[in-house]
Amino acid sequence: MSKTSTTVKTILSLSVILISLNSQAFFIESNILYYDNTLKSSSTTQATDIAVDLTLGLSLTKGGRSTIGWSYLSLAPTSVSGSTTITTTATGMGPKFKYYMNKGKNWSIALTYILNATVNYAVTSATAQEWRGTIMKLETGYTQEVSETVTAGVNLNYYSSSLSESIVSTAYSTIAYSQTWIYPSFFISYRL
Repeated sequence: MSKTSTTVKTILSLSVILISLNSQAFFIESNILYYDNTLKSSSTTQATDIAVDLTLGLSLTKGGRSTIGWSYLSLAPTSVSGSTTITTTATGMGPKFKYYMNKGKNWSIALTYILNATVNYAVTSATAQEWRGTIMKLETGYTQEVSETVTAGVNLNYYSSSLSESIVSTAYSTIAYSQTWIYPSFFISYRL
């Protein structure tokens, strides 16, 4: 059997499986946070936090209470105090597992695990550093149906990173850094 024939059979098999699934089986969802805080006194202190994740997934059960997806996560807290700016940007992709705790699919709990995360850390006038490691994000929240295909709500998120590698310019070293963050977010989901 030729390689082309095997590829065509694989594509046809996947197409049949995808077509046979319920039209409500696929979804796109996102959590979004934007926070800005400025304190003006003898010097100005400002903090801006942006957190976004986007997930493409599908339901694992007929009722859609258990889902699995692939998530892209980006967190970017920035703080400015006087002339010093500290920017930390974490990004990565990984699997997301979600379970709706009631039949109405209002209450949910989810876990996202990112195996290859990258965190860029920069302080004014210092050499930027790239840290690598893993990220775990746990979320729980409440959603309400807006239309037949759209739900929206709020989530409480727990973010934890464990960083084991550092690259500064071209120098590699091992590290043992971690970062945790608890934050609320707005949630929106669209079922295809």
